[in-house]
Amino acid sequence: MAVTSRKIAPGAKPKVTRPKKVAAAPAEVEYVSPFSVGTRVTHASFGDGEIAEITKNQLAIRFDNAGSKVILDSFVTRQRS
Repeated sequence: MAVTSRKIAPGAKPKVTRPKKVAAAPAEVEYVSPFSVGTRVTHASFGDGEIAEITKNQLAIRFDNAGSKVILDSFVTRQRS
């Protein structure tokens, strides 16, 4: 394969390259748990308990019979009154 050089015509303007458009990174969405501190919940293995602390999707729960545990909020259900 031969390399060929192009001749530039006299008076020709140099090729202008434009910077590529870069899309802004999407803003992070902050997770909000559907539960609140003090809510009574039920877990399949640990039974009933009360939420003591919430960090993103993690719930620190004081269970009635199993002590304190940190559980993901998707593994508990709100107790019916």
